[in-house]
Amino acid sequence: MKTKFYSLTVALFLIAGGLFAQNNVVKIKPVRLGLKQLSLEYERVIIPKLTASLNFTYQLPYELAQAELGGVAPELTGFSISPAVRFYPTVKKETPRGFYLEGFFKYQKNEIGLGYDLDINGLLDPNAPANTFPASQTYDFVGSVTATGGGIALGTQWLIADRFSIDWKWLGAGIYKTTVGVDVAGSLPYDPTLVVNTGGVTTDNNPKWADAEDIISAELPEFPGVELSTSSTDAAAGKGSVGVSASTFTALPRFALTFGFAF
Repeated sequence: MKTKFYSLTVALFLIAGGLFAQNNVVKIKPVRLGLKQLSLEYERVIIPKLTASLNFTYQLPYELAQAELGGVAPELTGFSISPAVRFYPTVKKETPRGFYLEGFFKYQKNEIGLGYDLDINGLLDPNAPANTFPASQTYDFVGSVTATGGGIALGTQWLIADRFSIDWKWLGAGIYKTTVGVDVAGSLPYDPTLVVNTGGVTTDNNPKWADAEDIISAELPEFPGVELSTSSTDAAAGKGSVGVSASTFTALPRFALTFGFAF
């Protein structure tokens, strides 16, 4: 009878240990709050010494005053998502604590919105008939940066009282394919009197987005060894857009300090 009671007691303690083991950690990066970024991470134990995690960061609208153009501060928005797998070689408990090696993947996209002053006269043929178009006109300018890649990182995670976590990712790097894009869209000034028919040949002397490709791409910063790809769309009555993009591979460091709660 005593043996059965002892076995039952041990079994209950084992079950209780499984119920209260800290197999999950929810974390936040407080340093991101100063940049108006909400960064949350969830980590879960898969098997002893191995965990999987998912980080999601959302960029709230943030004015880049230091990049002010024409008296207007561009507004930054975006998000990133990063799944990862961690190996804890020295862990002795089920909780994810101690030194770890992490392999991660990351997708990030950010956009900057701004008004762009386009030189209308620069789009016109010097021999075109006289017009009353404004010298310049403001259009919606959207710049985007998309990065996709992955890498490895080293770090240490502490659990205080088995509940509160401090996760310090102190060394890491990743390689990303980074694509930088710019889109300028809207309606160009249009004057039907500038559509001239001579000898059965119709010539439209109105400004066109195709003519804006060189002007817009020339104002963008140069990326060493990277060629800009430019495209344009012209629709009826001057509506259309110009898109400029460039892709390259970049290597970036990965560091982080997060605080969380284990359960």
